[in-house]
Amino acid sequence: MILTLVLLAQAIVEPAAVPATTADEEIVVTARKLSNRWVGVVEIKGEVVTKDDPATCRTRRSTGDAEFDALGCEAMLACYPQFWPQIVAQTKIEIAAGRIKTKEDMERAHKTGKLRAIYKDFNQCAWSILRVSIRNEIMRRKEQGG
Repeated sequence: MILTLVLLAQAIVEPAAVPATTADEEIVVTARKLSNRWVGVVEIKGEVVTKDDPATCRTRRSTGDAEFDALGCEAMLACYPQFWPQIVAQTKIEIAAGRIKTKEDMERAHKTGKLRAIYKDFNQCAWSILRVSIRNEIMRRKEQGG
């Protein structure tokens, strides 16, 4: 069984009402760009990830900046170990209850009910990591004169 985690960017929480610096403004703009454009997919074969069968991530829809796309995948791969067991367990429950019989059923299940709640938490985890990574990448570029 191959299941995928899709980071469909939801709302990114904007920084608290603090006067923004140029770098902070750029981080917010970049985060919005990612949330509006980037979609990544983590693919995991089976119920556990092993050295011989690791999780993989690929960009399904790019931001146009390969480095930011890679940061999105890194964030997703950092969060999947926490959420993957929950996703597998809930998917098994949905299959046993007869709610998932086809690929379309699987896609629908990921957008509703308990699976949707797990994915929402997964997205929050990934975006919290990604925001830090975006900030670090922007600061690195600024230091290099970019």
